[in-house]
Amino acid sequence: IVGLLAGFGLALLAETRDKTVKSSTDVASITDVPVLASIPMADKKQQVDLAFAAYNDPEGVYADGYHKVRSWLEFLSFEEDIKTVMVTSPNASEGKSTTSSNLALALSSVGQRTVLLDVDYRRGRVHDIFGIKQTPGMSDVILNGADMRSVSCAVNEPGLQNMLLVLPTGTVPPSPAAFVGTHGFLSSLDDLRAQADRVVLDAPPILAVSDAHTLGKHVDAVVVTARAGETTKGELTEVLTVMKQTGANVVGIVLIGVEEAETYARQYYYRSEEASAKKSSNGKANLWADNSGGQLIDMTTTGSRSIIN
Repeated sequence: IVGLLAGFGLALLAETRDKTVKSSTDVASITDVPVLASIPMADKKQQVDLAFAAYNDPEGVYADGYHKVRSWLEFLSFEEDIKTVMVTSPNASEGKSTTSSNLALALSSVGQRTVLLDVDYRRGRVHDIFGIKQTPGMSDVILNGADMRSVSCAVNEPGLQNMLLVLPTGTVPPSPAAFVGTHGFLSSLDDLRAQADRVVLDAPPILAVSDAHTLGKHVDAVVVTARAGETTKGELTEVLTVMKQTGANVVGIVLIGVEEAETYARQYYYRSEEASAKKSSNGKANLWADNSGGQLIDMTTTGSRSIIN
């Protein structure tokens, strides 16, 4: 009896001292920002291609969460114009790059012309996920006058041709935090916004560097990822406070690595999944007119893909 009581007491003490978020209930206890999806912990016994789950297994448990995020953005777009979406996290290795890639795949798989833009100029991972070169990229368009079409890479998979373009970081600029706030960068982002249905930006962690602080107010929506059992309530609260202070529109949180996939009674409203042809009228080179200048990405031959970052 004494042993049982001691064990119960130690378990209670550990639970009380654990300040991390583990479920949507934990998140709801500190903020009214909704949890858009809970992504289950990866099963190490299975060969799960996490970075491409939304495309490879759209009906699977991993992909389901990312498609929920996609449908939530579609629902919000009825009331406000959401075309640029920044994905970030409190710290590194909390699922932002995997979420960015899967969100871009989910959007493009339903006929939305999507650009996945890597803006983590310190530790960019998108080029590794898709098996392409890091340079040239977006920074070379702005700093060196490279052609946007020549540095964009189209995903060459059934159902995604001419739907998903990937833009790596390119050459690392002298000051990444200042670079993402320059006229050249914001003007190029506007060009992408005018031509694409959605632009997904994979941004650096908020608590590590200030890049995401600058970017937050220049995008239409921000999605924050948090890792269950690692991200603390204090860190998540600090991130949401910082984003609010900078004027960013945080639309939701994606909780990564929960022990069990959580279900929600939340009702999702879907727009038609047929692509609506939208033509650019800004006089810029149309990225979707001819992507012969860039690379074609074949996801069956890419290298390191099971990345959780």
